[in-house]
Amino acid sequence: MGKMHFLADDEDACKEFPADYKLNRTDDLSPFMIAKRGGCSFVRKVFNMENKGVAVAIIIDNRAELIDEILMSDDGTGAGIRIPSMLIGNKDGEKLLAWFKDANQTEKDSLVLMSEFVMPSHDIVDFDFWFTSSSDRAFNFLEDFTKIEKNLGSLVNFRPRYVFWECTNCDKKYLENDCYGGGRYCAIESSNSNEKGRDIVMEDLRQLCIWENVKATNQT
Repeated sequence: MGKMHFLADDEDACKEFPADYKLNRTDDLSPFMIAKRGGCSFVRKVFNMENKGVAVAIIIDNRAELIDEILMSDDGTGAGIRIPSMLIGNKDGEKLLAWFKDANQTEKDSLVLMSEFVMPSHDIVDFDFWFTSSSDRAFNFLEDFTKIEKNLGSLVNFRPRYVFWECTNCDKKYLENDCYGGGRYCAIESSNSNEKGRDIVMEDLRQLCIWENVKATNQT
């Protein structure tokens, strides 16, 4: 439970906050901060907020879409993050921003946000494995893990997750070779420059389709 904060000069929280920007944790024990999605990774936004004393990070989606299946994935640099973060829908987020921009300081000080992170409790272990079809190491792991998963049976619920990158501001050649959707879905294999990202994306989708169909017949 805490007050809401927002940086009008850096709406997506991608820059390092000004040195003179301070949060009064004496009067506001758990400050919330909101920022818009885009411009940099989720990890960068949350890192910037945490470094200034924010307790909970709220990211507003930058397009109208269902957010139930959107994961705020790690970009590989998020191991040190200690604060929780969440993604909220574009419509709800814009309402919050509109109120915040029009409110006076007294109104802002009187607003208190509350959040609760409830973890589901059951006897089955759910876990996701993030990888890309171009990774040989990932497939070596899957081959070894298959034997273990069969022994665990119904005690685990395994789900493959395929990594895509967003790069809507990349140059035209990169978008043509390595992306779909105008840069919303990109892939790259750093160890083989001849392998196009588009081919990786299509192979990822093919494998995911196979997985969903096989899983539906309980053959996994």
